[in-house]
Amino acid sequence: MLIYAQDLGTVSGTVLDAETGSGLPGVNIMLKGTYYGAATDMDGKFFIQNVSPGSYDVEVSMIAYKVILKTGVTILPGETISLTFNMEATVLSF
Repeated sequence: MLIYAQDLGTVSGTVLDAETGSGLPGVNIMLKGTYYGAATDMDGKFFIQNVSPGSYDVEVSMIAYKVILKTGVTILPGETISLTFNMEATVLSF
């Protein structure tokens, strides 16, 4: 079975610091249980292209911030879903 580009979806979005509203660079975004993922750019924006249609759990993580898990994100063929995440800082303990 062949899969064409129009049969795949895209996840895009922005990750912000919840306190300042600034975009966070270098945040990891993963579709759990897959190899799909990306890191945010200098403005906190990300794109994950060529995602097979389906329902995914999206995990957003960065050192010194609480991990965010958004469940049940549905990717449809040929469509782009846009997400915004507000990350809360956490205290690191050693």
